[in-house]
Amino acid sequence: MRFSVRFNNDLPAQDYPRLARAAEAAGFSQFWVSDDLFLRGAWPILTACALATERIEIGTCIVNPYTMHPAEIAMQAAALDELSGGRLLLGLGAGAGDFLGWVGLAQERPLARMAETLAVLRQLFAGERVRFDGQELRGWTEEAYLRFPARPIPLYLGAMSPRMQR
Repeated sequence: MRFSVRFNNDLPAQDYPRLARAAEAAGFSQFWVSDDLFLRGAWPILTACALATERIEIGTCIVNPYTMHPAEIAMQAAALDELSGGRLLLGLGAGAGDFLGWVGLAQERPLARMAETLAVLRQLFAGERVRFDGQELRGWTEEAYLRFPARPIPLYLGAMSPRMQR
């Protein structure tokens, strides 16, 4: 049996490495950190946690393809996975409509946005050139690819609506 622990991203950034070390010492398998808007960003927090630990998996919970483009998600995730020695778990979701509204973003077609984001990320992590022209993600050319090797990073979908859960 495996256990994980999840923290909001509302603590001082320097607290997380200590918490990750404690979770690892206590036998937890995974350490997750939220990426809610206007709090501390999960990417630098998890980078510090990766450098402070040896075996515990680290995860974003969750990043969304509205405030961060899927190409940016891929490069940040692949770099952090490389730095952590292959311990990244990438939690993705459509984001909270209220949070997105704070910055003037509409959560249009979240199911299509998530399906296309997951498809593109899988291709990028597989080292493929991504030619993609979907409903939400349009105009990707064969020059859209990671310029360094990555592994198929585990993708976790955060879903609340019945359609997204299906």
